[in-house]
Parts: sequence; C-alpha cells; structure tokens
Amino acid sequence: MAAVMNAFIQAWADRIAQLGVPGQRRFPVRRVAEDGEVIAELLLTMWSRALDYMPPVHLEFPDALSAALTADREVRPDDSRYQLRKHIRASFVSYGIKPARTSLPSEGTWKPGPENLTYERMRFESLRTDKDEVFRFLWENRKALEVRPGAYTEVLSVGPCTRVGLDGFTVHETVAEYFQMARLTVGELETLKITVPEAYIRALREEQRLARARRARALARGGSLDALERAEHAPFLENDDEATTPVSGGGVLIFDEYGRLKFHVHNDVFGHRQSARLRYLWESGQLEARGGGARTWGARLSAIHRLRAIDARRFPAEGW
Repeated sequence: MAAVMNAFIQAWADRIAQLGVPGQRRFPVRRVAEDGEVIAELLLTMWSRALDYMPPVHLEFPDALSAALTADREVRPDDSRYQLRKHIRASFVSYGIKPARTSLPSEGTWKPGPENLTYERMRFESLRTDKDEVFRFLWENRKALEVRPGAYTEVLSVGPCTRVGLDGFTVHETVAEYFQMARLTVGELETLKITVPEAYIRALREEQRLARARRARALARGGSLDALERAEHAPFLENDDEATTPVSGGGVLIFDEYGRLKFHVHNDVFGHRQSARLRYLWESGQLEARGGGARTWGARLSAIHRLRAIDARRFPAEGW
C-alpha cells in the first residue's frame, strides 16, 4: 500500500508541475483536483485488473507488480500523459521489490506465452467457458506450459472478460485459473531439491513411529483402531521415507479474443518456491506432521494473526 500511495503522490506531483512553468508554486485548485481524481481512478483500475494476471497460489510482491504493469499496458498502451507504470515500478523498487524474474526486463510486464502450442483440437467457444476444454488445452500442451503430469490438476475457473480503457479502447480476453497438488515423500523432495526443516522431518518420523506403535497395540489386543484413529494415523507405514508432504502450484491462462494464449503466469508445483513455502508453514505452525503424512492448515489472515499472538512454534518477527 505504501508503494502504491507513494507512486500516486509522485505521479500527481509530476502532473501538477507540467501545468505551469519551472519554479511555479501556485496552481488552479480545480485542475489539480481533476488530475488527482483521474490518476487515482487509473491506479485503482490497474490494481483491480491485476488480479486476473496474478498466479492463484504462492503470490509474492514481484508477481503483483508485474501483474499490475501488464494489466495496465494491455488496456492503456500509451502511458505518456501520467507515466503511471514508470512511477509504480520506481516506487516498488525503492522498497526493494523488483518485477518478477519471468517478466520482460525492459518493461517489467509478463513475457508472452509460448508460441509452439497445439490448438487443432480446441474449440474456441468452449475454451471461453468450459473447464473441460481448458483442461484439454493444458494437457495437450503440458510440456510447453510446464504443467506437471505427475500432480493432480484442476481448472478452478474460466470466463470471458472485457476491459475498456478511459479512451474507449476495448480488450477482449478469457481468463482461466488452474491448480496443481501433489504429495511427495522425503526422498522425492530431495530429488526435486525441495528442502524442508530438519525439525519437521524428525517430527514426521516420530509421528509415524507413534502411529505404528498404536497400531501394534490395537492388533495385540485383537481389536482395531476406531474411525477417528484411522483418520488421524492411517496409513500406518513401515518405511519412514513413505511419509508424504503436500506441495501445490498453479497458474492463470490469458487468451486473446481469437482464443490464442497471450500470457501464462504460473508457479511450478515442484518449483523453487516450495522450499521457502514449506519452511514458512512449519515455522508459523501451519504445517503439521501426522502419522500418515503432513497436512497444512488454511492460511487465513485471522489464523496468521492468532498464531503470531500465541507465538506458535516460532514466528519470525515482523515489526508491524
């Protein structure tokens, strides 16, 4: 919010300076207010539209910045009047936030989607509204789009979108979001170079040991575990490396008015962000080791503040 507000103030101040001559300190109040209103509306629209250009999971500040720059450029290519994109980028950089690594270095906007895609078996009308059609597109182009076939994949939403600029310039797009999830053993995490805290691995193996001991006691009594115990500790594994940890990823597909892919913004379900994500979830008390594998708790803001208040496990200082 501070970065956006500082960009607003700087863009407004620069626009006011353009109204007069060098050294002028007094300006027409009505004109100043009108320009401030226009700039505020443009910024609000920019960030509202940016939601469609952000990955649905593991969002970071660089992603948000690139999404906003892309959303604004698509509808308002000419930014010479207020230079909002320049001011937004400079303000974010002053806070140590640069555009995403997968963006264009010169503009900070998302790179265009890959060109070597298959459209032969796609139906344009269905691609705008049908989740199954979008899934077929993903599967047909899974290699080019870097969609992992070994993970559960679900298309979350798909729908047409019409964006209209202040000058009447109209952009027709289709926005589709998909989600991927997988459960990986400790060995698979190591193979993919996804690191997890040693304390988490120890807790996971201890939970497995307790689960196997509980099963052994139940079988020795000639009985069986009740439904709650089965839900909490099954499966009872014989090999520590078979315990699984959930990882997730996903992306957003932006199609143009002709059904061709414009942008593919995604986070790899087996990618480099998983290590930092799992470490954060563990340290904030949102990743729990269980006998049959780990599970994560929903990271709602209310839960984050509650866990921080009770100092769950070890929450990094944040200086709010």
